[in-house]
Amino acid sequence: MTTPPNVLFLFTAQAVDANSAATPIIAAGVRGMYGVAQCEITGDGTVTLQGRLDSTLPWKDITAFTSSDAVEVVLFPEIRGVLAGRSTGNVTLAIMSTELG
Repeated sequence: MTTPPNVLFLFTAQAVDANSAATPIIAAGVRGMYGVAQCEITGDGTVTLQGRLDSTLPWKDITAFTSSDAVEVVLFPEIRGVLAGRSTGNVTLAIMSTELG
């Protein structure tokens, strides 16, 4: 899958449990504080979007998906996706800033 240029974060997983790497969002030139997170789940599992203000702070849950959906989210300087409880299918989580340009 080719990542469109306006997507700030993309996490795909097929493993039973997986964490994405910490992704610096602010360094990507984001102008706004909010974004849209879209998650596609084929099969089962829970995908949690987590954020933190600094690499020395613990991760905090922003939102969790148990089925395919899209929601508006606050963008943290660092974000990651966490997949748990998956036994079938695939997941994709993508985030785009709501302020483009």
